[in-house]
Amino acid sequence: MWRTASTPQAGPARANDLMMTTVIESLCDRGVQRYVLGKSSGKTSLEQFKAKFGARAHEVPEIVIRA
Repeated sequence: MWRTASTPQAGPARANDLMMTTVIESLCDRGVQRYVLGKSSGKTSLEQFKAKFGARAHEVPEIVIRA
């Protein structure tokens, strides 16, 4: 699993948008039909970011192993 983030100063460059678009296009070219973007944890800005790429909310099982 990986995550991305940008500083507020980097936002106008929209590097995360370009990266996400490139990943999604590559997955589509390979026939992948689902791409899980992970939890949004109620963060509106994260939900809005994901929605730009057609994301819809789904319940995703999570396993936590505590050592």
